[in-house]
Amino acid sequence: MILPPPYGNRRAGRPATELVFLLHGFGGRPVLMSRVARHLRRNNYAVRNWAYRSLRGRISDHSNRLRDELARIAAEGKFDRIHFVTHSLGGIIVRQLMSQTALTAICRIVMLAPPNSGTPVARLAALALRRLCPVLREISDQKASLVNRLSPPPSVEIGIIAGSGDWVVQQSSTHLFNESDHIVLRGGHLRLPFLRSCVEQVEYFLRHGSFNHGPTACNALPPTALSRL
Repeated sequence: MILPPPYGNRRAGRPATELVFLLHGFGGRPVLMSRVARHLRRNNYAVRNWAYRSLRGRISDHSNRLRDELARIAAEGKFDRIHFVTHSLGGIIVRQLMSQTALTAICRIVMLAPPNSGTPVARLAALALRRLCPVLREISDQKASLVNRLSPPPSVEIGIIAGSGDWVVQQSSTHLFNESDHIVLRGGHLRLPFLRSCVEQVEYFLRHGSFNHGPTACNALPPTALSRL
């Protein structure tokens, strides 16, 4: 399912040449990424707010669907660059995709609260929902889980945004050793995609390959505050 409008900025006079795929998180729907989508479209990015049934199937099932969608877009030849903006589980789907497929057109990835080292919440939930929702085991904080066996995406710039009040994914679990930049914003796990500061940082990273750590950055925690968390 692809939500309209599939391409372009409705207000811009020129067509968008960069496409951004948005992937919501576990139990979510594309509407949870709607503020990010609106902001990027206003700034002349084409946006696909991609839907998947996060409560069903495995991460590989979703990454295979995403791979097929990217292949169709590549065949159209409309875009020079492709980016990803993901929330939570969405980031792990992209990591799975890039571990199996060479995607030279992928330029930058922004991950919001990704469980890159797993989460104990998923491990505990999997005890009760193991058969109904196998993806929970794949994103648990156990060493043998899928997420802890995945290699970081190669040859791509990765920016990670964590929430200071996130009780689902710990800040330490959001990191990747090859990340280009990392920032912590005041907010919880579900709130991040709705924060103005977050969507502005997303766009900033897509344009520059780094976050705005300057005095004009809104809602970002300074390093001295992070050391006390």
